[in-house]
Amino acid sequence: MHPRLLFILLPALFGIARLAAQNTAPAATAPQQQAAVPEPIQGAWYTAGAGQSMRTEREYLDVGMTVQGNWNALRQTRNEMLATRSGQLLPEDREQLRLRADDLARMAPNSFEAHMARYYAEFPATAAMEALSAAYQVAPDRTELAGPMLGAALRNGDKAGVDQWATRLAAPGMVTNPLLDYATDLLASVDRNAVIFTNGDLDTYPALVRVHAGRVRPDVLIIDRRSLNDAAYRQRCWKDAGAKGQAPADDPRFASQLAVATDRPVYLAASMERGWLDALSPQLYCTGLAFRVGPAPADHMRALEQRWKALHKTTEAGPLSRNYLMPGSLLLQHYRAAGDEGRTAAMEHELRQLAKRIGALDRLYQAGVLTH
Repeated sequence: MHPRLLFILLPALFGIARLAAQNTAPAATAPQQQAAVPEPIQGAWYTAGAGQSMRTEREYLDVGMTVQGNWNALRQTRNEMLATRSGQLLPEDREQLRLRADDLARMAPNSFEAHMARYYAEFPATAAMEALSAAYQVAPDRTELAGPMLGAALRNGDKAGVDQWATRLAAPGMVTNPLLDYATDLLASVDRNAVIFTNGDLDTYPALVRVHAGRVRPDVLIIDRRSLNDAAYRQRCWKDAGAKGQAPADDPRFASQLAVATDRPVYLAASMERGWLDALSPQLYCTGLAFRVGPAPADHMRALEQRWKALHKTTEAGPLSRNYLMPGSLLLQHYRAAGDEGRTAAMEHELRQLAKRIGALDRLYQAGVLTH
């Protein structure tokens, strides 16, 4: 199979879902702060047919039409929407969340739950940021705030806030260890002084924790694609990347134009939404858990091989674990094309075992990566 066809086919088969079956339970937080529905970064992912399931929405509502029951039901609904929509929310999904947010506003106006419900329903619009600020004023110690407040600080260019909320998320139980391992691998997939576009809670927040709380790869500039709807954030990212002039619009051209407007290498995380990957695919080459924007150097497969050997390849990072299959599959095709039977056999075995553990073996056969 031609590498370009493999590049196009694998994302289509594996998807860019942010939520999947929980493989390990997240560590407990303090009882007074423990949320009934965990955040995605705490392992709240779900895949139908995986043999495990979270409490149903009906179970939350059956305890009575309480504020907490409705709040938990909204979060459960949102998690499952993200799971079935490859990490994206459709207009009808947002409308359903808005209706639930309206219910909470009527039940408990100006409550933390009502404000956060509005945040989830409107994100990433400006109204969501206003609702998040209101929720913080009501209950600044609630654990549900940590991820959204980190994203808001990044969006607002609040470097002290980014450090503060990244440190809070670094506390035990706030982010699952497999996601932190994945974030380490993502950062190891890019060159020095890289600019990398991320696209969701599961790839953005753990990477920010590693960079700003763990001081891993402080040279890397992380851009949350979801916040590029904000013109001030786009211009700030453009300037921070060392590019001159006005930043382009919020679409794939932002990344492609940035790559030629700055001396810093520009990457898309492998979890980037399919529309961006499709639009930029002629300009992308795989470097591990990321794709660099620009022409591939002659020795890029050798560099990919070195990075592959150093990756954790965690199988417990929910759907993000499937992103390891892309670089492994490309290396396998490279070894086959070179007639290297030893490395081909070894990579086939490694990919087969990896795919088995994350439930993607059939998809490797469908893509033609594995043939027997």
